[in-house]
Amino acid sequence: MKKTIVKIHDCHTQERKSLNKIIGLLDAKGMCNLIDNADLNANPRLAKSSKVTADIRETLETSPELFMFKSKGLLVSSRECEALDRNRYRLNFIEPELEGIVDGGHNTLAIASHLISCVIDKENIKAKTWEEVKDKWDEVKDDIRKYVESSSDLDDFYIPIEIIFPAKNNEGDFVEHILEISSARNNNAELTETARGNHSGYYRILADALDEEVEEKIEWKTNEPGKTIKAADIIALSMIPMMALQNEGKLPSDVSKINPVSIYSGKGQCVKIFNEIMKHDDVSEKKNSSDRIKLINPLVHSALKMMEIMPEAYDLIYRLFPDAYNFHSSGFGRITCVRNYDGKTKGGSYLSRQPYTKYHEYEMYYKYPDGFIIPVICGLTQIMEIKGGELAWKVEPLEFIEDNINEMVSVVVDMIKSNEYNPQSLGKNAGAYKAVIHSVVMSMQAIEIANMKRAM
Repeated sequence: MKKTIVKIHDCHTQERKSLNKIIGLLDAKGMCNLIDNADLNANPRLAKSSKVTADIRETLETSPELFMFKSKGLLVSSRECEALDRNRYRLNFIEPELEGIVDGGHNTLAIASHLISCVIDKENIKAKTWEEVKDKWDEVKDDIRKYVESSSDLDDFYIPIEIIFPAKNNEGDFVEHILEISSARNNNAELTETARGNHSGYYRILADALDEEVEEKIEWKTNEPGKTIKAADIIALSMIPMMALQNEGKLPSDVSKINPVSIYSGKGQCVKIFNEIMKHDDVSEKKNSSDRIKLINPLVHSALKMMEIMPEAYDLIYRLFPDAYNFHSSGFGRITCVRNYDGKTKGGSYLSRQPYTKYHEYEMYYKYPDGFIIPVICGLTQIMEIKGGELAWKVEPLEFIEDNINEMVSVVVDMIKSNEYNPQSLGKNAGAYKAVIHSVVMSMQAIEIANMKRAM
């Protein structure tokens, strides 16, 4: 539990039945208070240095007075918000996973990095992620305080802020409301890109490549009734054959680099890259704005055709993963994030309803986050090859998965343990993807050697 006091300039309060909101501007001193005591755990996006944060820092360095006009600012949630005098508020962050900076993580990281650079040599700042920046902040925060209070460089700096807290006698609904608000605020960019791609006809080509059973379940348009699969999920899965093309230098050179970690934790980025690929002049053409786009790149077309089997491959790996894990280290069902089903037991780690796989709805006896399996699925790029001007499978993919799942999973078992059985940590661990790729390469080499011996 952490508390902080912030002063809100140009302050306005909005009160409703279940939630209240304070809106206004936060100065540099207030921002320091917030960085000291709030965190980014409530923000579903992992903040790290990027072009976005670089642009923010440039504004802070060259024209801080414009920052309040250029930035959407911060959204802060607090279960307790006590009004003091002179537009000051005492915020009490009781549950850090829900309370703190819900939206505006990159703003926070950029501002913290800028203030750190004001008191130490920039060459000594190696911090890139929020955790690294916060550690550096804690080392020099007293010097930062002195700088903010004594320097006039940030006199005109303000950042827009919204503080959401429960209305009186309505604290019980706060958690549900914050989860919903957080999801909405942090998915806007993804939804915008998905809507744009769908409107442009990019996904119709992908939809045509899918198995009909899967395609009819996908929510191509937001809030389509009866749809169980988000468009962003299937688009992210399509990045695997696209990544195989890019690794061979066969995508346009100005298309953004596909990071396999994004397939797990950055689906909005996957949607953006998919749209980049599909609208590229080397990939498609469109005579009139009302026309459906025509795919003119045979390699991209062949990559999309592989999506007929990719959902089946995903489901197969999801089905086989628990037994493969237990083959190397028993106790998969005892992992905290894993839910078990036996048709009898209810409560605790047991499910009352039968779980199913994501795409083809095969019956399962475990339900678990896909952070454990995404590195394994991404390893399938190594059984793809360009042959006859098209992307093709080197071997039959489902047979390969069944024959080699134990080897593919073996390399991530220890990583699961070292990441404290946290599927999010594993899904964002670049080393897990590299380890699976190496395992698949070794399996393919063994297959090639066996084939050569049979041919002799």
